Amino acid sequence: MASSLTALIQQGKDALNQDDPATAMLRFRQALKLDGQNPDLWAQCGVALQRLKRYPEAVIANTNAQTLYANRQAEVQSLPPLTVPEDLEDPPAGSEAPTPRSGLDDPNFWLERAGALANAGSYELAIASYDKALALEPESPRIWNYRGTAFFRSGNYIEAISSFDQAIKLNPENYQSWHNRASVWAEQKQYEQAIADYDVALRLTQQQLWPAWEDRGMCIYLTQGYPAAIAALEEGLQAMPPHHPEYPRACGILHQRKGDFQYREGHTLIDPNPSWQEAKLSYLSALEFLTFAQFPELHLLALQSLLTVCGYLNDQYALQTMLPEALEKREQILQMLTLSPEQRQGLKQELSGLDQMQIDLLAQTDATQALLTADMAHHARLNHWRDVEEFFPADWAKMQKLLRPQTALLFWHLSPVAISVFVLKLHQFPTVFRIPPADGWNGAERSSKTQAYARQRAQLEEWIGQWRECSADRAPSILEAQLQQLRQLLNVDRLCQEALGDVQQLILVPNQGLQTLPLHTLFPDTWTLTYLPTVHLGLELYQHRFLSQQFLMVAPQPPTPLEDIGVQMLYPRATRLLEARASQARTLAALKLMSGQGWIAAVAREHAVQPLQSAIELAAHQTLTLADILSLDLSRFSLICLSNYLPANTVEGIDLPTGLLMAGVAHIILCQWPIEPTPTTLILLNLYQRLQQQVPPALALQQAQNWLRTSTYNTLGKWGHYFGIALTEKLLQEAQAAPEDCPYSDPFYWAGFKIFGNSL
Repeated sequence: MASSLTALIQQGKDALNQDDPATAMLRFRQALKLDGQNPDLWAQCGVALQRLKRYPEAVIANTNAQTLYANRQAEVQSLPPLTVPEDLEDPPAGSEAPTPRSGLDDPNFWLERAGALANAGSYELAIASYDKALALEPESPRIWNYRGTAFFRSGNYIEAISSFDQAIKLNPENYQSWHNRASVWAEQKQYEQAIADYDVALRLTQQQLWPAWEDRGMCIYLTQGYPAAIAALEEGLQAMPPHHPEYPRACGILHQRKGDFQYREGHTLIDPNPSWQEAKLSYLSALEFLTFAQFPELHLLALQSLLTVCGYLNDQYALQTMLPEALEKREQILQMLTLSPEQRQGLKQELSGLDQMQIDLLAQTDATQALLTADMAHHARLNHWRDVEEFFPADWAKMQKLLRPQTALLFWHLSPVAISVFVLKLHQFPTVFRIPPADGWNGAERSSKTQAYARQRAQLEEWIGQWRECSADRAPSILEAQLQQLRQLLNVDRLCQEALGDVQQLILVPNQGLQTLPLHTLFPDTWTLTYLPTVHLGLELYQHRFLSQQFLMVAPQPPTPLEDIGVQMLYPRATRLLEARASQARTLAALKLMSGQGWIAAVAREHAVQPLQSAIELAAHQTLTLADILSLDLSRFSLICLSNYLPANTVEGIDLPTGLLMAGVAHIILCQWPIEPTPTTLILLNLYQRLQQQVPPALALQQAQNWLRTSTYNTLGKWGHYFGIALTEKLLQEAQAAPEDCPYSDPFYWAGFKIFGNSL
């Protein structure tokens, strides 16, 4: 057995040396069946898995290696089943090969482990492994550079700069450290310092480091403007010699960036067409270099950019002829390339503009089919996360089940060139409302409304970017003005006037970044609104019935007196998992065994890089991850509130509220930004009080929001007194000064609450 084991390991190493990690992994798996306690073998598995970009499994392999180096008898984690054929012939026994340096004293082991952890999004653990490697080789500029990259990706820019400084000090000729430090400066908007470091990186590479030309061009665009940025990219194109091995890729990407700048410049001009025509030519030049045969992904990205600018130019012929070709090529590369499920999903998302433009074209002739196609695409992306490949898509007749008289379903669709809303009402086929600019058409746009729609779309994109940037600093002083800007951008007044005149209830199905916005605040406050991630998910939840009045509260941190007394008054028989009792085991057991309603006061944190690692943070550093939630059947719960929800700035994908709905919860209530504990508790207690009076959840939330918004200090005091709840000392002091003031009238305190669910 020893000779067979040695032969398998050596053949795996040979495959790695031949850049064939898939074959290497097959051999290593076969070897693990013979000796699953071999730390060197697990370390090699980690290398192969990292090269296959299967980062979570690489972390498992490297963790096993680290564990076994310390204790050869320790228990190890098993790898998930292999997703490639394992039918290669068994290798013949061979001679033993020399054993390379390995183990806890090998910095390369820690580097491989750190790389896998970083690529899996576990930056804190990755940095700890880089520190282990530095303890063995403290003067290694390579390790300092890797460490700086991990800090950069984690968002810790100060430590990233410090690590790159050390790498440059140890080796000032290492262009990568200069380039990486420049990227940190750029991320911090220190563009002049970034340009200086890019210049050094270019000097060290004889002006041939094309990513530096690309990134430098963006910094110049942001500091010196459009003409200087175009000149900088032209300089980069001239600097690349045709014999350079990266010449086609470099020229293709630099031409694409030229097109991007020309496209952006068009949005600043009264007549954008000349600039957009220049962008079109630049994208065509990019496609000449980025051929589909050699660079399939880059080719499609450039083609998507070209089609976008053709849409802005209203070049319908180009769209109708090239868009089907682009979609066909995308399917080809999804079949050709060896991609993990996450990579496949990421590529589809990166090229989602193709689908969106296809729906735009389809909506011109068949709004019903366009709506069904868009919803099916969004739901398929959700099903990816619960391993459901096939499902029965919704049709017009099924969608009618969600509607009532005076109810409308609004399916928001953002394509690269326009903002559209599919409006569906009872017993009516959907209509398409393309959002026009609220400030009307300017002179050039009257002859081509496509330009106006494009301007509107670009302005919305800019607004969403600003909204995300200030997500951590949401404040009463600016929120109302921001929401007014959004109302104008989406021209909600005109939408209500032309398409929603007879409506009192809305079901909102937003996508492509709109799902993170408080759209419900833009409509009349007398209307009742609820959200759905997809129409199909609403139909999955349609048959839900309330089964019991049981109540579950999960609070790993001590509840406030207001929360504690309020829940006991409303639900004296509630199951309360507080502080240390809010463990993962108890929380899972309660979710599996109970029914009714729940209040999860724990931090619910989204993970932007690895969505399945999004988690509810429980006692003793335990978590209930999104992966855990998707494995549960929670259809016995009519409602769960997430009162301490921390969203991630993602454009599309699955999140914790969507996961809870997919697990069967009928309604989810959350607040989209952190607010003070007192208004959160007040609004939720008032909500649960109304639910006990059989008020439907969406209406109960609307009434609770209006109650909080209009309540004076005196009103809040009387309400608390009725329940035997004393208001906080801060509120009592403020009430003495101005008893008739409404302390929570600003939208900041109530507008963030929204409800997802199956019905109004």
